[in-house]
Amino acid sequence: MGNLMQSYIVRQPEALQAILDHAADNLEPFIEKYHQAPMRRIVLAGAGSSFHALNMARPFCREMMHMPVFACTPAQFDWQDQSISRDTLVVVASQSGTSTNTLAMVRKLREAGFTVAAITQYPSSPVARAADCHVLLDIPEEKTGPKTMGVTGTILTMQILAAELAYRKGLVPDADLSSFYTNIRAMIGNMSGNITATVQWCADLAEVFLKSGFFCAVGQGDHSAIAGESALKLIETVRKPAMSYELEEIIHGPAWVFGLESSLLYLGAPWEEATRPAALCDLCEFKGGKSYRIFLDGDGPRINGSALALKDTGDQNLCAYALLLPAQVMSAYLPPQMNIDLDLKSSNPYASILAGHL
Repeated sequence: MGNLMQSYIVRQPEALQAILDHAADNLEPFIEKYHQAPMRRIVLAGAGSSFHALNMARPFCREMMHMPVFACTPAQFDWQDQSISRDTLVVVASQSGTSTNTLAMVRKLREAGFTVAAITQYPSSPVARAADCHVLLDIPEEKTGPKTMGVTGTILTMQILAAELAYRKGLVPDADLSSFYTNIRAMIGNMSGNITATVQWCADLAEVFLKSGFFCAVGQGDHSAIAGESALKLIETVRKPAMSYELEEIIHGPAWVFGLESSLLYLGAPWEEATRPAALCDLCEFKGGKSYRIFLDGDGPRINGSALALKDTGDQNLCAYALLLPAQVMSAYLPPQMNIDLDLKSSNPYASILAGHL
């Protein structure tokens, strides 16, 4: 039995290409508004998958803009002060534009004098209307709770915003901007093959995955943001405990939680230190769990037992578009085998009380 999420995963290359094709029209109002604005820092803020998407875009934004770039949730953004409002750009993301805590934060920031731009799919949404400037998240509608197109679409939209803003401010030369677009196009070209290989990898290991009682996603350094979204996807869909860690953090104690039903997803890249990740996977196996190495390779995609190599462009800032796929695919393809209907709207009486959207 298929579901909507499966179809959205397959449509991601198409959605990302559309964002790229329409970027000039959709993003120009933002660039025109802020390219001369005083700016010493950028804060990216959102809830749930929107936060993770912005956090995955953050390293690229920092590299292009040559200034501090922070990512936080609305609850974490309590350090704002009017003294920094004049030279701080805040960019929020909310796919629906109805996230209640994001909306409250935007209103509070505007009252404090901050400049706030909002990335949403709907220009008439509450978050879009509350911001100084709206940036269209130009993707097809996702009629399901756990988002995939919206996540990668938000990453790409934010990266293009940063690239074009940095270029217009004279912070990067033509060659850097051109290289970014060349690598983005290559990444989109790789994506369909990576998705096909990941679906097959998931099918090969489905029986083992279904026996797991605990999922742990780990990445080094900035890749911990990818691990964060991976864990969120799994807990939203497979509905079993799932956690994420940065490599150094899990080594300092939490690794000992591995046991018989543990599944470790290690998200790696060829330019990273490899000795301790291998030891972490060995520890998980020693404790009776299962480890799965997901890594990047210019010659991918290919499957080698429990390991999955995905084709990449060699650009460290574009890793998320490949390394997110395993958790996305697991989240869409495992639930039907667990009699979980991801397309079924919840009738639970608690759903409306706990809803984080207007």
